[in-house]
Amino acid sequence: MRAVLQETPLHDRHVALGARMVPFAGWEMPVQYAGVIPEHLAVRRDSGAFDVSHMGEIEVEGPRARELLQSLLANDLDRIEPGQAQYTLLTNERGGIIDDLIGYELDPFRFLLIVNASNREAAFSWLKEREITGSDVRDVSDQYALIAVQGPKAIDRLGLGHEPAFTFTIGEIDSVECGIARTGYTGEEGVELLVMAEDAFELWDAVLARGVEPCGLGARDTLRLEACYPLHGNDITPETDAISAGLGWVCALEKEFTGVDVLRRIKEEGPARRLVAFVMEERAVPRAGMPIADGGEVTSGTHSPLLEQGIEVACAEERFDLWFDRRRYHYSVVLVSRASNIDHFERQLRRTQPQARRIYDIEALAFRRYEGREDDKARKLRELELEGIEGADVVLCVSEEEAAFVRAHRSVPVHVLSTYVKVLDPQPTFEERRGVVFFGGFLAGSGGPNEDAAVQLVEKVMPSLWDAMPDLALDIVGANPTPVVRELQGPRVDVVGFVPAPMERLSRARVHIHPLRFGAGIKLKLIDTMAAGLPFVTTPTGAEGLGLGDLEDILVAEDPAALAGRALDLYCDADLWSRVQTELLDHVEERFGRARFRRTLIEAFAQVGVAPPPGAGRVLTSAG
Repeated sequence: MRAVLQETPLHDRHVALGARMVPFAGWEMPVQYAGVIPEHLAVRRDSGAFDVSHMGEIEVEGPRARELLQSLLANDLDRIEPGQAQYTLLTNERGGIIDDLIGYELDPFRFLLIVNASNREAAFSWLKEREITGSDVRDVSDQYALIAVQGPKAIDRLGLGHEPAFTFTIGEIDSVECGIARTGYTGEEGVELLVMAEDAFELWDAVLARGVEPCGLGARDTLRLEACYPLHGNDITPETDAISAGLGWVCALEKEFTGVDVLRRIKEEGPARRLVAFVMEERAVPRAGMPIADGGEVTSGTHSPLLEQGIEVACAEERFDLWFDRRRYHYSVVLVSRASNIDHFERQLRRTQPQARRIYDIEALAFRRYEGREDDKARKLRELELEGIEGADVVLCVSEEEAAFVRAHRSVPVHVLSTYVKVLDPQPTFEERRGVVFFGGFLAGSGGPNEDAAVQLVEKVMPSLWDAMPDLALDIVGANPTPVVRELQGPRVDVVGFVPAPMERLSRARVHIHPLRFGAGIKLKLIDTMAAGLPFVTTPTGAEGLGLGDLEDILVAEDPAALAGRALDLYCDADLWSRVQTELLDHVEERFGRARFRRTLIEAFAQVGVAPPPGAGRVLTSAG
C-alpha cells in the first residue's frame, strides 16, 4: 500500500501553476516550475519564492524554556535577544546532529524552532521527552505556512527595508500579517515569511504579483550547494559530529549541552574525517556516494548553474599530505594565523611544503594576553606562539608594543599589520545619538579584562555621570556576558549581550566608555567604535596600540573620576564631540583603512620574495 503524501497549504497553487510535483520527506512538493536552471539564476540575479511549509515549527515556552534549550542546543541562546534568531544544532550524546535548525527568541520565555521536515517528529520527541518543570514543548507546524523569498532584489520587491541577518519582526506584505525573518538557505539576502495556514494563498499570490519567480526544491538544492550549506540526511546525520561537519563555530563548547564532552575531545584531538566542499576540475557532475581517492565519499553533488561546473560536498579523510599530493600544489608562501593553528596546520605544512616561505600572523599575542596565567591553555598557547615565531620568515603583529616583544625574542622581520575596518556611512549626528555604551566581548565562564571593566564602569564611573544626568542609559554590548556582568542589569543599565550588527548599535550611542585595567594588545572593539563615528574614553591600557597622539589628552585617563569627567565633557559639548569624531574618523581611515593594510601586506610579502595575490606565486592561508 502506497503511503499517503502530506500536502502544504499551497499545494493547489503549485498544481495550478504547472509545477512538477514529487515526493519529498513524506510531502508532495514542487521540484520545479520553469526548470531548475532558470529558477536558480532568477534567485542569483533577482528573486525567487519557495514554499517551505513542510518545515516543522516547534514552540518552547515557560519560565524555564531558555534553561531547557540551553541544555539541548549547541549554540548559546544568551548571545541573542527577543527579535533575533540563531543557527544551532540539536545534538545527541555522541555529539551527532539530530537536526540543524534555526531558533527564534520571541520573548525571554518563548522560543520558536524551525526544524527540517524529515526531522520534525524526531526533533519534537527529543525535546518533549526532556521537558523540565516550567517548560512546555509544542509542535505547532500545522498552524503555519512558510514562504522563503530570496535573491538580491527580494527585499526591494517586497517593499521592505534592509535589516541585519538573523533578526525578525511581525509585519505585513500587502495587508497580510506575517512574521518576517531575515534568514534563508540560498546564500542570498532575503526573508522567510511565517504566516497562518489560512492566509497562505493570499500571501503567496501577493509575493508573485510583485514579480518574484516561483521556484522549486530543485533550485533550492543547487543554491544551497553553491553556498556550501549542509543538508541533513545527506551531509550531516545523527552519526556526524559537529566538529567533523565543520560546524564547530555553532557549538558553544564552554557551556554544558548534550554531547559537549565528546565534541570537546574531538576538537582537542582533531577529527578523523571532515566535511569539505570541492569544485570539479574536469567536466563531470559528482553524485552522492561516489568515492574519493585516498578516502572519503561524496555526500552531495550537482552541476552549478552559476559556475557552470560540478560542485560537491564530501566527507574526506583528514590528511593534508594526501590533499597536497592530489593537487600537486607547491606554495611559495604559507601564512598561518593565530597560535592555535600552529598545532593544526603548521607542522604538516612543513612536511608537505618545505619550499614555502612562512609568514606568521600573531593576531593576538598569547605571551601578553595570558600574562600571569599558568593554566594549561595559557601555557600551551605560549608554547605554540613561540614555535610560530621561531619558524617564521616574517612575523605580523597588530601593534608596536607586540612587535617590540617579538624583536626581543628573535631577530626576524616584523610588520605591524593592524585590523582593516570600513567607516560607517552615513554617520548619525550628535543630536541623533543618545546614551552611553560599553562594547567588548566576554570570556566564557567568568573573569577577564572586559568583565572587570564593565564592573568598574557601573560601580566607579557611572555614579558621577548619573549625579549629573539621572536618566542617562547605559548599554553593555558584547557576546557571552558572564553571570557577574548580567548581575549589573538595572533600571538604567541594559546588559544587551551579543548583537548581530554592532556598528549600527554603536552608531546610536553618544559616548563609549571602556575603563580597562588589564589586558594586552590592540583593542579591536575600540577600532570598531572609531569606525562607527563614536567618541570614546578609555584607560592607558585600552589605548595601547591605537596611536591616538594628542587625542589621548581628551580621551584617556587612569582613574574612574577622571574618566567620568572626560565622558561628561564629550556627552554634553556638541562642538568638542564633533571635533573628536572628525579626528577619530580621519585617524581610523589613515591607520586602519584599506590602503594602509594593503601597503603593509605588500611589504611583508616582498620580504619573502613573492608578490601578494593577484601577483605571482601561490599563497596558502590558514585562519582556523
